[in-house]
Amino acid sequence: MGIATAQGKPYYLFTRWLRELNVKFDVLEPDRMEHYTGDVILTTKREVSGNVNQVILYDDDLRRGSAVALALLLERRGEFGRDLVIGIDPGQRLGLSIFYGGSEIERVLFVSINAMVFHISDIINSIKSTRCLIRIGNGDMHTAWDIHEALYAIGVPVQVEFVNEAGTSPRIRHCNRRGKRDMLAAREIAQRDPRITVAG
Repeated sequence: MGIATAQGKPYYLFTRWLRELNVKFDVLEPDRMEHYTGDVILTTKREVSGNVNQVILYDDDLRRGSAVALALLLERRGEFGRDLVIGIDPGQRLGLSIFYGGSEIERVLFVSINAMVFHISDIINSIKSTRCLIRIGNGDMHTAWDIHEALYAIGVPVQVEFVNEAGTSPRIRHCNRRGKRDMLAAREIAQRDPRITVAG
């Protein structure tokens, strides 16, 4: 993966994002893009020149958020189907995990149902998908139903499934630092078969 920009703000945006993802990258001059041997180039629309065969991700794409940028990158690489699957671990802290085409593109923690639901809505509206499925753990059904009602209150076009979340929380010491346990549980919930289905 290569970064090809002479502009300061896009360069900072790209490098910060890739470092957060722990992805190694090359830095190249914009006019050397067509000679780059890597498979992905991060650049700006103004700096694309010549015949570039690599997948391009623009700074404007990244400004829409890391999850959207990863989804766009996967989409442009054409390596997968387009199912969007979201796992939620309900409780006092809300773990959220988002999969697109079988790849996890985001894992995050919320303390507000409304903030999480609006984030989900923004992701769904920003990413092209053939199907959107939200799986909610059944460990706290009161919160699970509140999430379900909040999703439909803002008209999110999804199918919701309640799943048995037994065994989804990792049994590792010191795992709950910054809600890590809740986010990992959401990841497991996203990949678990449903027990109760609620048609949307």
